[in-house]
Amino acid sequence: MESFERALIAAELARPHSSVRSLAEALGVPRKTLHDKLRKHGLTFGDSSGASDDND
Repeated sequence: MESFERALIAAELARPHSSVRSLAEALGVPRKTLHDKLRKHGLTFGDSSGASDDND
């Protein structure tokens, strides 16, 4: 289940989103939950250089 969750979030991260809020809305989860899941899976919101996941 965790690998599916990570893959789902990673796939949505590959799509253009202007903020963590819009990413959370696309995934259908609260922003806080998304932050927790990003940390859990070692993913970041932003460009491929490893930008912070705190963009709102």
